[in-house]
Amino acid sequence: MNCHHGKNIGEENLGDCAANTKRTASPECHKLGEHVWMSGKSYKDIPGTYVFDAAHSCQGYELNMFMMSLIKSENRTAFKADEAGYLTQFSLTDAQTDAVLKRDWNGMLEEGGNVYYTLKLAATDGTPYEAAYAAMAGMERSKLRAMMISGGRPPEGNQYLSDWKDGKP
Repeated sequence: MNCHHGKNIGEENLGDCAANTKRTASPECHKLGEHVWMSGKSYKDIPGTYVFDAAHSCQGYELNMFMMSLIKSENRTAFKADEAGYLTQFSLTDAQTDAVLKRDWNGMLEEGGNVYYTLKLAATDGTPYEAAYAAMAGMERSKLRAMMISGGRPPEGNQYLSDWKDGKP
């Protein structure tokens, strides 16, 4: 995986990305990341899931800082007035910028966005969380709501990508 500086984020380079951004992630984050990298990341086999680990945090640091900036009313106003212009304050990749501007919720997660920070953008837009979650799940809101009320997605066929046949559970 490469960070937004084009560096390989492997266990040997985990701290390099944050060292070259306008802001830096905490050393504790990188220590945790070293442990996760050494564990083999078996969670990469979970369908439809972007686990927010140390490498993902590094990849999405600027994206998440943008979303956190939306806590302040004046920043929300500035963003709404000129979305593309506001984003230039952050060192976003083209893919991150595109995902934000298109409100591609899964794209933001794939590009290192933290789901909770991503919801700050949804709130800025007035998008209900349920609608954002439904979009992430590729479902209609009513079907997502019914699924969640009935106990959530069944685990059968949804635990590992390696169990899927022809890309389907």
